[in-house]
Amino acid sequence: MSPTRRTFQRVGRAVSAILLVSSPLACEQAATHLGRTPAEAAAHADTLLDALGARFGPRELDADVAKIRPRLVRSAFVPSRIFDDAAVWTKMDGDVRMLELAGAQTSDGRYLIATTPAARAPVHAADYRSTILLRRIEHGVYEWRVHDALALGQLQADDLSRALTALFSAAGEEQDAAVRAEYRTRLPRATSTLGRLFSLDTLRLAPVDGGATSVMLGITVHPDRIEQELPHFAHYLDKYLSPAQVQLTAYDDAGAAWWDVRGDGAHFTVHFRVRDGSLAPLSGPPRTIPAKLHVRTDAETKLFIFHVGVHNLVADVALTRTPEDKGFVATFQREPEWVLPPFVASMMRTALQRPFAGKGASLSFDVRDGDAGEVLATRDYRIAIEESQITRWLGGLGNAAVSDFRKGAEEEADRFTGAVFTALQKDVNAMTLAAVAK
Repeated sequence: MSPTRRTFQRVGRAVSAILLVSSPLACEQAATHLGRTPAEAAAHADTLLDALGARFGPRELDADVAKIRPRLVRSAFVPSRIFDDAAVWTKMDGDVRMLELAGAQTSDGRYLIATTPAARAPVHAADYRSTILLRRIEHGVYEWRVHDALALGQLQADDLSRALTALFSAAGEEQDAAVRAEYRTRLPRATSTLGRLFSLDTLRLAPVDGGATSVMLGITVHPDRIEQELPHFAHYLDKYLSPAQVQLTAYDDAGAAWWDVRGDGAHFTVHFRVRDGSLAPLSGPPRTIPAKLHVRTDAETKLFIFHVGVHNLVADVALTRTPEDKGFVATFQREPEWVLPPFVASMMRTALQRPFAGKGASLSFDVRDGDAGEVLATRDYRIAIEESQITRWLGGLGNAAVSDFRKGAEEEADRFTGAVFTALQKDVNAMTLAAVAK
């Protein structure tokens, strides 16, 4: 995974926390629906946020992972470099290579990720397992497949679904003026921690026809605010986030949009509607979200002197909504319009088409009940790579970005993310304990 993608994911997690902070009542309602009783809900909320903070906060890599990881990144577009290197893989079998990793909290409070052949599935909260598969399809053509799983505690997938419904229900009932007056008081730690990097510039909750509520959020990232405390992370955000332009729109087969996210440099806007605890289309009468959606992405940024990006990258998304499993599978089978230097696009035509051929690339995420009573958050993705001189060049750009990220930004980014979850955990604990005492 590229450091730019990691950065956007960390920003995304923090933005998700802002969505909670922007609605204190919604956050409280969501937390109290995480169990059958207030006490059980409080325990589940505490374990859930502790697991997320442990996994996505500061962590250590064992010696093997520390050596392997940069080699994986450098070889992402040129897998042949490491395909026959036994030092990288925990298993080699014919045309398939496997690397197995496991993460867990140690007895002294650290979070350690290590190479772990035949690691068992996660059982305890914050336990993590990752399996990276590399398959050689033919000469110069390879397929990457990655499976990640994180245990979130002894709650159930349906608990999280009820919490999300409560979150949307409360958001639909609140007034933006009241929310702004409350969130600093009811979520003081999370507000203060997030405020070191983010500002919530716009918060509008407006009733619309059919009993739905329109929600509009405007969020700005301020790297200068953390420059003294986290200088490497601040510099990285300023360098790679500032020139970025992105828009993601979800729509159904009838063309109706369901939500929209836009990023213009360091400023993001999020627009959606809710009714009775569920998403509603952005226009027209409220109705149940369909089982299939499409998400269109337009994204562009500048890497050194080159502008790179995609337009009209469409994912066909199938939603899973059973009591034991909530999630989605996104499949990419249509080549987008590329933003690349002209000499690159003309020389790598086949290589650009390869990821979308056949079954295409895919990304899935779900939260499901595990066999040992825990709930698991899992992520899978698959993509085919065709090697060429130009993909080597493109990989070189990514390697330069990796070098920038590793120069202190990664450790500082983890530290900030961990602090966000810790602050949110303390605030939510205070709210849920108050609910238990009632």
